[in-house]
Amino acid sequence: SVQNRLSVRKGNLFDAIKNTESFDLIIYNFPCFIATQKRFNPLLYTTAETVVRLYKKINKFLKKDGKLIVASCKFNIKGFKQIDHKKIAEQNKFSSRILRKEPIYYRKKKAGFFVLYEIFEKRL
Repeated sequence: SVQNRLSVRKGNLFDAIKNTESFDLIIYNFPCFIATQKRFNPLLYTTAETVVRLYKKINKFLKKDGKLIVASCKFNIKGFKQIDHKKIAEQNKFSSRILRKEPIYYRKKKAGFFVLYEIFEKRL
């Protein structure tokens, strides 16, 4: 059964995972917007440092040939700075490919996209 093979954790990045655990698949759905001193709600905002921390530590928690899937939103909203996911991945020696990209609508107008990325280490 799926229950015997699936473990769901909720926490701040790796806080809900023991240092000795490793996984075949990790799905990370980080908040869309970069936090500022004026705006911070951990459900909506993240920091670029948090995303960099993900890439620096992820291999410790993935089994050999394990995968990281990252969910992200790209909104067309003035005044909100967003994470440049692809750029941060590349700066940390990872590559990504888009698995799925779907439009997001707000009041019947396209407001952005929901994107699923597969992340993998660059092979040298």
